[in-house]
Amino acid sequence: MPPKKSLRKRFLLQQVSIILALLLSIIAVVAIMLKDTLTIELNKDLKVSNEGCINKLQDRISSLFESASNFSRNPIVIESMVNYHKKLDSLPKLMDHFVIKDTHSVTMLNFDKSLIYSTLHNPPDYPSTRYLKIVMTVGEARFYVSDNKNLVYIVPIYLYKNIQGVIIIEYNLVSIFDSILPNDPFFYRLYANDVKITEKNFKAKSSYITLRSQVNKGSFILDKLKISVELGALRSHYRVFIWNAIFKLLAVGICFIIVAVAITIRMGDSMCKPILTLCERVEKSAEGFVKCSPLGTDDELESLADVFDKRTELLLNNNERLQAEIVQRKNAEASLKRAYDDLELRVQQRTAELAAAKEAAEVSATVKATFLANMSHEIRTPMNTILGFLEMLIEDYNLPEPDRKRYLNITRNSARSLLGLLNDILDVSKIESGKMALELRPFNLRDVLHSVYQMFDVKVHEKGLDFTYGIDPSIDCNFIGDPLRLRQVIINLAGNAVKFTERGSIRIEVHPEEDLIRFDVIDTGIGISTEGIERIFDAFTQADDSTTRRFGGTGLGTTISKQLIEMMGGRIWVDSTVGTGSTFHFTVNIHKTDKDPIYLAQDIDAAGENIPLTRPHRVFRILVAEDLDENIVLLKTQLEHQGHTVVVAKNGIEAIERFKNDHVDLILMDIQMPHMDGLQATRHIRALNTQSSAADIPIIALTAGVMTQEIDSYLQEGINAVIAKPVDFDRLFDTIEKITPEGVGRMFVEALAEASVEASLATDFPALEGIDVGTAIDRWQVPRVYIGALIGFSAKYGNAAREISALLDDNDIETAARIAHSLKSLSGNLSMPQVYEVCCALEHSLNEGDIDQGRELLKPLATALETVVVSIGRLDAQEQAAGQLRAETDMEKIREILVLLMQSFEEYSPDEIEPLIMDLEWYVNTEQSGQLKKYIDELDFTRARLQMIQFATTLGIDIENAYNQYIGKEYCKQYTGGLN
Repeated sequence: MPPKKSLRKRFLLQQVSIILALLLSIIAVVAIMLKDTLTIELNKDLKVSNEGCINKLQDRISSLFESASNFSRNPIVIESMVNYHKKLDSLPKLMDHFVIKDTHSVTMLNFDKSLIYSTLHNPPDYPSTRYLKIVMTVGEARFYVSDNKNLVYIVPIYLYKNIQGVIIIEYNLVSIFDSILPNDPFFYRLYANDVKITEKNFKAKSSYITLRSQVNKGSFILDKLKISVELGALRSHYRVFIWNAIFKLLAVGICFIIVAVAITIRMGDSMCKPILTLCERVEKSAEGFVKCSPLGTDDELESLADVFDKRTELLLNNNERLQAEIVQRKNAEASLKRAYDDLELRVQQRTAELAAAKEAAEVSATVKATFLANMSHEIRTPMNTILGFLEMLIEDYNLPEPDRKRYLNITRNSARSLLGLLNDILDVSKIESGKMALELRPFNLRDVLHSVYQMFDVKVHEKGLDFTYGIDPSIDCNFIGDPLRLRQVIINLAGNAVKFTERGSIRIEVHPEEDLIRFDVIDTGIGISTEGIERIFDAFTQADDSTTRRFGGTGLGTTISKQLIEMMGGRIWVDSTVGTGSTFHFTVNIHKTDKDPIYLAQDIDAAGENIPLTRPHRVFRILVAEDLDENIVLLKTQLEHQGHTVVVAKNGIEAIERFKNDHVDLILMDIQMPHMDGLQATRHIRALNTQSSAADIPIIALTAGVMTQEIDSYLQEGINAVIAKPVDFDRLFDTIEKITPEGVGRMFVEALAEASVEASLATDFPALEGIDVGTAIDRWQVPRVYIGALIGFSAKYGNAAREISALLDDNDIETAARIAHSLKSLSGNLSMPQVYEVCCALEHSLNEGDIDQGRELLKPLATALETVVVSIGRLDAQEQAAGQLRAETDMEKIREILVLLMQSFEEYSPDEIEPLIMDLEWYVNTEQSGQLKKYIDELDFTRARLQMIQFATTLGIDIENAYNQYIGKEYCKQYTGGLN
């Protein structure tokens, strides 16, 4: 649609209107200013002319009055006044000569006011005027304007100083005024006593600018007569100049407008052209997308064109999207119609499905009821054993020590069986909820199969079965995958084979199958029916109910195996014949790797059977790098119990120095230590190995961090194996034996029977709330060492919750996390499950920077610590009382320990001192031996010796005398031996 108005014309009209308005404004201003200026100048001229007229009038009247005064003194005039009765011929002639221009008349009166002579035939009534009386009385001349507008001048005539009469002269004011006026176009008026006398050049219908000025006070005559002059000038006279100026300005303005219009047209074209171009392009864009830019102006219009392009493009895109949405909605409507059409059919189908689901649910309910019944049996059976033997031990049936240990082993095995059952249930729950993830790392397949073989070795021999495994020679045994879950699957299938096979053999075979690895678990057991095969992998079921009644079990093993295998990218199936045996086949997607396999001790579960307490093994000189004293005591006690020699370092720097200066066969390295952590120390030790070209010393990491990425980082730094905290010492000993090279260490066979005192304490150890005493005694082996560790923990970490809270208030998260880590490590080793669980969560929260969550965990931590501290306090009080009793009943044993300590001090034998201190703490309380132990820890043996002498004195023992006697006896023994 074409526009109604032209932009170019509108622009031109606006510009011309502006110019014209400016021009008219200028003309108006000039005219007003010119009018004001001319008026001012004209007023000045009128004022000058007025003053000139006044002065001339004053001068003329003054001249006439002087002439009149002189005439009054003329002798003829005086003689005529004296001899007025005589008619003198000379007087009329004199009068005719005196009456000149501007003089109207001359009249002479004598003293008695009688007429003597007058140029008028009928003179006015002068005698009646007041001015004549004044002159006659005063003797001075007077003047006034008469009613006929003439100027009357009365002059006294004196003779010998006496007034003889007066001369009255009337002057024609009009004639006088006309005689003084210049020849100019001004308008004049003369006023006397505010009465107009005459005017000149006045035009009635004309407009004038007038100026009337009063007579100056210096003009006596005119002032007395109140004469004023009014001047006026025609307005049309000076307007001519204004109109001439306006016409000239108009002429110049018209020329200016013409030039301005030409310039405006040129400017309008330059300004309107881009706009018109933009309009034209916008109109064309309605037919199809046409870019409005560039216009070439590089200004706001260019920006506007860019905005138009963007908006147009956006509108087109929106339009396309709307069109697409319309199409989609039409399609949706069609789909909805089809869905509506199919709804009845689907409802019918769903009804049928619900009926089927109802039947399946009923079957499932039956299966779960059966499962719960089986579970009740499976749980109650080991629980019955555990409770029965525990009651026997608690009631103390005076059982011999071998029976007591056998019952404890049966109880432990039943507990492990129960734990395995619970783990199966939890594994199913984890897998079904999607919370189980595979941890991929390098491993050796032969090691995995060998660990399974070792696990079932005792059981199959008891049943008289032949148990073997074989790997295809073409398979390289180094793979990357999840060895823990693969091993769990093999254990489940092999365990079933062992359970259901009464005679014959069990064999595990491994073969390649395309890109997968296939495992076959073959047995000669009872076999599975066809119906049983169909539901063998369903949860909570077995091949038939009689199997459950006969062999027990939960029916979860094959279900877990199937789900784990599917997670590993494989499948499982079974071939079986009733009475002949079964073969379980499964495949997994694991890949070959060139990386060295990781030996992670955490992957090796306990076999479920009792490990013999007497077994041959190698003993080594082991460097323990650990910063917490309680952990050092635990590790040292357990390792020395196995015959190992222990060297201690409390941080990474000390570990490096011990490694350089002391020959050790193996290193147990804590990861988090002050000054230098375990990974830094490992890097330095590996660098020293490289420099000396010596074989790499085995290093085992002891850490609570066993996530896959953490383990990978440890192995990359040179760690050989990882043991999770809290430490499972059976696994630790197996790991030490496996990773230490052949030829290192020496063989050691020792019955690990406890001393009678230790066995008695382990049996009579009281139950402690918040502490798993059974697990702790299993781990620590030496109860009195464990008691000392508990008391030390209570003293050092009893207020840990408040310390961490204060650190969080100071925003010192790093120190708080370090305390939480130490607390977690110690509570795990000391078997404090509640404290350990809270510390794990607390450390995680602080490492993630979640302070709010950390503060929330401090309350349960404080509660758990308070429970533990109260239990330890009760144990400490009992132990001190028992120690006092033992001290009173066995003073000779205390004397012997103190003498041996004195000898160790004299010989400076630190390795012999600590076991003696532990023995001493058995008989005396920790408060009594605490200061002595403090000096020993600081290696200040001089002060320790003095403290021991003082301590012995308090017990009534003369230790120096006893020591001298002991030395004498030893010398005699050596001397006698020498003679023999």
